[in-house]
Order: sequence, then C-alpha cells, then structure tokens
Amino acid sequence: MALSAETESHIYRALRTASGAAAHLVALGFTIFVAVLARPGSSLFSWHPVLMSLAFSFLMTEALLVFSPESSLLRSLSRKGRARCHWVLQLLALLCALLGLGLVILHKEQLGKAHLATRHGQAGLLAVLWAG
Repeated sequence: MALSAETESHIYRALRTASGAAAHLVALGFTIFVAVLARPGSSLFSWHPVLMSLAFSFLMTEALLVFSPESSLLRSLSRKGRARCHWVLQLLALLCALLGLGLVILHKEQLGKAHLATRHGQAGLLAVLWAG
C-alpha cells in the first residue's frame, strides 16, 4: 500500500522536527557532559574543553538551526532577525574558540611545553582559523 503525497509530507516534516529537537538536545547534552568532566575553574586548562565544546558543539549548532523551518527556536522572528541572531551566535562561538585556544596556549607556556606538537593541536588551530 503506497502512501499519499500528503501523508509522506507529514511524515518527513515530523522526522525533520524530531531530528532538529535531537540536534538541540545532543548539542546541549554534549556541552554539559564536557563541562561536568572538565570541572571548569579547577585549573587553567579546564576551561579549554568547556569553551571549545561550547563554541563548536553548542553555539555553532544553534546558529545553524536558527534557519531551520521545523526546529528553529526563533521561528517567530523575521528572516532579518534570525540572520542577526545567527551572526551573534557565530561571533560568540568564535570568541569562545579564541579564548579556549588562548587559554591552552597560556597553559602550555606556563608548563614550558611545545605548542602545536600534536595532531589535536594542529587540527584545533585549523578549526579556529577556519571558524574565523
């Protein structure tokens, strides 16, 4: 038995809505998980994973979802308003990423360790540069 085009459309809309809700929850959940594990404030380095996950997991995801017709938390705003919110979220993400990068550089400087000596450090620098 084939589904009608209207029924198919409702199913796809419901799936897109559920996927958007899952994206919000995963982004927030992962950021909280990292913050709990890192215990921000316990050391200078502890802020690095918190700020990076806040930037790349939460803020950038929310900036993308602002334009989703099914899962945007700001559907009532005009397109111009959503564009401004997108811009602000992306700027906040970049600031968090730069601060996270700056703190890890300061931490390595205090310990006398080499900078960008690992693939993680090199990929992180590229990610922050690309976000900029």
